[in-house]
Amino acid sequence: ENLISPSKTRSGTRFGVSAYLSELESYKKRLQRKYKKMNGNRTAKHKTRFDPSKTIKWSDIDGEKLEHRHNLYSQYINKDDKQVWEYEPEFADYIARTMVFFQDKMETHGYSFGQQYMLQKGLKVFGEAGENAAKKELDQLHRRNCFTPVSVADMTATERKKAQQALMFLTEKRDGTKKGRAVYNGAPTREWVDREDAASPTAYLESQFLTAAIDAHEGRDVMVTDVPNAFIQADLPEREYGQRVFMKITGVMVPMTQLAPDVYESFVVRENGREVIYVKVLKAIYGMLEAALLWYKRFRKDLESIGFKFNNYDSCVANRMVNGKQQTIRVHVDDVMSSHKFSKVNDKFLKWMNKSYGKHGKVKAPVGKIHDYL
Repeated sequence: ENLISPSKTRSGTRFGVSAYLSELESYKKRLQRKYKKMNGNRTAKHKTRFDPSKTIKWSDIDGEKLEHRHNLYSQYINKDDKQVWEYEPEFADYIARTMVFFQDKMETHGYSFGQQYMLQKGLKVFGEAGENAAKKELDQLHRRNCFTPVSVADMTATERKKAQQALMFLTEKRDGTKKGRAVYNGAPTREWVDREDAASPTAYLESQFLTAAIDAHEGRDVMVTDVPNAFIQADLPEREYGQRVFMKITGVMVPMTQLAPDVYESFVVRENGREVIYVKVLKAIYGMLEAALLWYKRFRKDLESIGFKFNNYDSCVANRMVNGKQQTIRVHVDDVMSSHKFSKVNDKFLKWMNKSYGKHGKVKAPVGKIHDYL
């Protein structure tokens, strides 16, 4: 990383790529000598030798399953396991320059990924502003009836064991405001949640390119929207006693529930020396493995109710006829792109989106000829 970082002078070789490649070649030779020596010193008992030509890759059947679940294509440069592809020095030089180019742009134009902190660390970094952001997030989940507190006595031993911890993340947005995000710790639930239920339906990349080309060819008006808090607008199906979904609010998050003390205060219990509140999950909270699919099912049902028909080959593309012209919808989780010959059709569709999903946050659609999607 240090070798290919832009130099302060920005002159000469500029990016230090030559030094990087020289060091890389030297390291490769040292590695070859090391393993040659190791293999030469092995006894007859240890016949396993280091073989850099062996690779690990998905089997065809695994690739098909992966593609089916997540709309991904498994692409192999070469299916011959015995052949190894290596970068030529000129191509390696190009890759290094490309990496440094993007790094340089990030430094000069300020493009970077936002840093996300766990609650305790975030409170130290952001102070009172971070605490207010966390309280605001919990208050939103409370007002939207995402969960309801329960007594431990009303839970089975299995439900209590499977109850997952509520996590809170804090970050700073581009405009300087602090944002809190409460999530359900869904990672441990992989043991009992079926993979089919944990799918996140998205439109094929080919579908997006093809429909975008049609939009341009027909001169359609294009609209891109992002449904705010999409997941928690999908209800979690009611489950029988013993199979219900619960979450634990623990630690420093417990005092934040004082926004509604009459609701939560009587349900506070102590476990291992810390305060805990058990809540029954009612909505598809972020972090739940089933959240994306539950949202998709609700959104698809709503679109079909207003005349959209989904494509047989891509379940995230839908069409309907309006005023004798085709309207096309592409869905990527909570990002939606709509196109039609007449802009008034998109305007009317936006009003429907706000009526259906904008109760707690307006569904916005940037206006113009250039749109950011995904």
